[in-house]
Amino acid sequence: MLDRDFGNLAAILRMCDDICSYQEEGMTTAQMLDDRKTYNAILLNLMQIGEYAKKLSEELRSSNGEIDWKSIAGMRDRIAHDYLGIDRGVVERLLDTEIDRLIDGLFAVFTHLAVDEQARLWLTSPEFRESYSSKAILEKIDAQPWTP
Repeated sequence: MLDRDFGNLAAILRMCDDICSYQEEGMTTAQMLDDRKTYNAILLNLMQIGEYAKKLSEELRSSNGEIDWKSIAGMRDRIAHDYLGIDRGVVERLLDTEIDRLIDGLFAVFTHLAVDEQARLWLTSPEFRESYSSKAILEKIDAQPWTP
């Protein structure tokens, strides 16, 4: 369970990292939503976040209630089944507030899991840090108590 959950959590963080990198390219939220390629990339990342959230064990989801896993999975379903009908205002809210909250929640989960030796080795490995590129994610990694 732990290996699978780690992989899925890392994938969710990777999708958040991609979204953060779009924001760091200097585009405002409105510009990102107006740019068709960026908007489509954001929707794909949101859909993938939901897909990986569905793959997390029930144990992990229930023990980390600070993240609304059900809503995340529901967003994936809405995007997948009504791609052209997605409310722009919902996507804007997700970009402006919810992605940061999700990232903070993921780091809380990582910190909780870091008491496990296997988890700590994974979180402190160079491969973990090198998997991400956005300034926002890298700064959060570097600020963690489990970071060497």
